[in-house]
Amino acid sequence: MKIFKIALILILQSSYLFASTDYFNEGLMLYEKEEFKKAKFKFEQDIVFNPKNENSYLFLAKIYNYK
Repeated sequence: MKIFKIALILILQSSYLFASTDYFNEGLMLYEKEEFKKAKFKFEQDIVFNPKNENSYLFLAKIYNYK
């Protein structure tokens, strides 16, 4: 039973980590479509879950520079 709990925790944590990386990819797709307001929101969401992702900061800077 203890092994089952550990395996369940590992599975849930890994899915959480993969979910947080989708924000950057969604933001990148929106940026390429020039939907800057929505892309900005997705990059900000990515920074909340992954504050060391320099790419999100880079694209946020590009959006602010464009405005």
